[in-house]
Amino acid sequence: MPIPPVAPTLTRIATVRFAPDEYVTLQAEADDRGVSLSTLLRLAALNRQIPPPRVPAVDLKMVTAMSRIGVNLNQAVHTLNRWTHAEADEKKSRWETWRSSLKDLHALLKDLESRLLK
Repeated sequence: MPIPPVAPTLTRIATVRFAPDEYVTLQAEADDRGVSLSTLLRLAALNRQIPPPRVPAVDLKMVTAMSRIGVNLNQAVHTLNRWTHAEADEKKSRWETWRSSLKDLHALLKDLESRLLK
């Protein structure tokens, strides 16, 4: 069974000059794609496929908090939409549910705000 060929050793250097802002842009692109700047430039120059940008890390706590906000908003709107068909004591119960949901929603939004501003 033949041994697979080893990748060629990169021994030649081509010097390219960039303006400072161009360099920063290219370095950011390379970082986003998880490759070195040399690799990015080599792939682009040879018309080879450049890796796609990496998927950013997901903050699962923030996703969960946002989901809870959506659920609370949905419950609150549902309660308000049924308001006109309710009896007086049912309205009081719905009003308490609405206030509780609003309080929870406010706390979740504060938590989300603090996470985003970190």
